[in-house]
Amino acid sequence: MLKTLFIVSGGKNIGSGHVNRCKLLSNQLKQKDFLFIGIKNHKFYKIKNNLNYEIQRFNDKNIKKILVICKKYKIKRIILDHTNINLQIQKALFKKYFLVIFDNQQKTKLIANVLINANPIVSKLDLKKRIINKNLKLLLGEKYSLIKF
Repeated sequence: MLKTLFIVSGGKNIGSGHVNRCKLLSNQLKQKDFLFIGIKNHKFYKIKNNLNYEIQRFNDKNIKKILVICKKYKIKRIILDHTNINLQIQKALFKKYFLVIFDNQQKTKLIANVLINANPIVSKLDLKKRIINKNLKLLLGEKYSLIKF
């Protein structure tokens, strides 16, 4: 069984787009195939398989916590949809896990396996200077938006 860890930024004031996007994606997976981290439980915001650990920034403490969780639950792939993605978290996860990143138009370098950016005007040229992993698969443009209007 291929287990997925969603690392999401979300709370009562921010991140509802990140959470909703990942909830839609997780609904396509079997219920026992995924876990969520990065979101504290709230009365109004129930998420299946949420480990109730909030991550506001990726620092050494939070990265170690993520790695412990990955080992404990035998995680194979990680989907990172967070406002504070940085190179430190990517380096800790890349090569150990299949890493997918939802890009939020940050200026961070990219070493993941897959990058998803649903901006309708984004192009490979826009990202060229940020890509470290030359084998990074780019899923760009509005056809990769998980939320259809």
